[in-house]
Amino acid sequence: MSVRTSAYASDALPGEIVDVVVIGGGAAGLNGALMLARSRRSVVVIDSGTPRNAPAKAMHGFIVLDGTLPTELLKRGREQVRQYGGIAGVRLTDGTSVARRVLAVVTEMQARTEGLDGLNLPMEDLPDNMGRRFASGMAGTTA
Repeated sequence: MSVRTSAYASDALPGEIVDVVVIGGGAAGLNGALMLARSRRSVVVIDSGTPRNAPAKAMHGFIVLDGTLPTELLKRGREQVRQYGGIAGVRLTDGTSVARRVLAVVTEMQARTEGLDGLNLPMEDLPDNMGRRFASGMAGTTA
């Protein structure tokens, strides 16, 4: 199930060639864009507005931000990229293109468990066919 985040205005595209276009406006894409913008690189983040974690009630595993709403993390991330001159949150819906020197693709992560079968790790299905994750419990080995 694809869930769209709350609507936000798409940033305007620059008319000139940019250093980097980041495809994927989630936490990883925004973090990469932030580091590039802080390094004085011109960067544009292309975002569909449908992050994988949109149904989640909170983000976990982010130092200082554990428990933050996913929409809040994305909003703050876009703001931080913009503080350093980056352009974050562009939606290309009309065939528009962006001239760039480097393309970084940071799109939807897929949870994979291949190669872990022999460890007998407790697994559980995620809702809406989003994959599988490690469940709480003890891991053991099989003979």
